[in-house]
Amino acid sequence: MVSQSQILVVDDDSRNLQVIGSILKNLPYKLYIARNGKDAVQKANEMEFDVILLDIQMPEMNGFEACPLIKKSEFNAYTPIIFLSVLSEVDDILMGFKLGAVDYLTKPFNHAELRARLSTHIRLRKAEAERTLLKTDKLKRKLISESIMLNEKQELLNTVQNQLLSLLKDENLNLGKDITRSIKRIGSNIRYKHDWNEFDKWFTEIHSNFYPLLLNDFPQLSQKEIKVCALLRLNIQSKDIATIFNVQPTTIEVYRYRIRKKFGLNIEDNLHRFISTY
Repeated sequence: MVSQSQILVVDDDSRNLQVIGSILKNLPYKLYIARNGKDAVQKANEMEFDVILLDIQMPEMNGFEACPLIKKSEFNAYTPIIFLSVLSEVDDILMGFKLGAVDYLTKPFNHAELRARLSTHIRLRKAEAERTLLKTDKLKRKLISESIMLNEKQELLNTVQNQLLSLLKDENLNLGKDITRSIKRIGSNIRYKHDWNEFDKWFTEIHSNFYPLLLNDFPQLSQKEIKVCALLRLNIQSKDIATIFNVQPTTIEVYRYRIRKKFGLNIEDNLHRFISTY
């Protein structure tokens, strides 16, 4: 069974809606109707569409006014919008493209042209969605790999440091100065030389708006708290975050408490769920 593409048709003229319905009859499309720009924006904020056919001349809110609001919606920021209008002036067409439309059709509709334009943009939309999904999956795997490597690196450094400390306590070995120097170098590496550049690179690829949005809402967060938030965003447990930072788990709990306080969360609010909204 062929899956149906969801199309939002925005037009205040019942005759135009009937014409479009007749043209697209028996095709694998499910049509949703909006009678004006306000109704279209509301529907765009409720569900995702494969294509939006948007009339320009409508009461209350015209197509030019509705288009940028639709592009701001969570579900349809990248949904192709095709303007429909009796207008055919160059300035009107350019205005439509400037506002984010991908195509422009004038009334009365050419049946074959409308079908072809819809088919093309739906195919392009699905192809882009597949590429984005593959890229996102690849980036997520890379980010998880970087997180694990960062964690394992700190565990290794901790183990070596503890072994050197044990050797230093052995009075039969005359390696005190060399071991002490090595311990200091390892400790310095653990505390101050975390390889966050590579981690941040992959994290930002997936969550590009995370840092800007978080800092915009909570500028009082410290750099360490921001890093803790990034790891919590990945649902990494406190004990693993403690290993990465080479601190006790209780220290991470203190960070979590401070972060929750700055966020203004109640005790019953889930910190990870809140951070995941960014």
